[in-house]
Amino acid sequence: MVEFRFSMRGYVFQQGLKDLRRAFDATMQAVHTVHENAQADWLRDSKAIEAGQLSANVLENDHFLYSRETLHKLLIEQAAAAIPVAINAYVVMLHHYWEKSVDDWRNATNHYKHTREYYWLESKGLTLDREGLEFLRKATNTIKHNNSELHKDRPELFCMGAGNAVRPDYAGSLRLPDTEFIRLLEAVQSSGFNVTTDFEFGPR
Repeated sequence: MVEFRFSMRGYVFQQGLKDLRRAFDATMQAVHTVHENAQADWLRDSKAIEAGQLSANVLENDHFLYSRETLHKLLIEQAAAAIPVAINAYVVMLHHYWEKSVDDWRNATNHYKHTREYYWLESKGLTLDREGLEFLRKATNTIKHNNSELHKDRPELFCMGAGNAVRPDYAGSLRLPDTEFIRLLEAVQSSGFNVTTDFEFGPR
């Protein structure tokens, strides 16, 4: 007779990640659509301007109000700026989800500390994606605390144009692609409980 194993905590953990992935996909579809629509709107108006069907400037009582090109560029920039903000928000949510889950698994009385928790989880038989978890931790610290650690490892992920030499804006310059968040979510998914995990809960 085959023993049936089912971990309720593993199921809940994995289900939470699926819910987060669905929310991320819906959010990114929305922000990318807004950006694409803003670009399409300017393309439509620019063609109409070239064809003489639309004025390049908006006037009221012969007074200049605004340039259509300037307006569209601002709308496109605003739509584009929402994309990294959305990705970064989900990175922070994912890390908090991982921290809280680990704290729950070990019935923690002290707060999550990554080096301690890695060793503890591995001592219980889990195989961690340490590279992915470390990237997630560093990215979260960049977003929340303007930490430079990730920039030292992966400078190509940053668009360093803001801030100053004394205090560069690492948080505002981080540009993670959608695919990077998916990779981080998969790292968390593979590192934690699943429905067949045989695990001893409680403090060390």
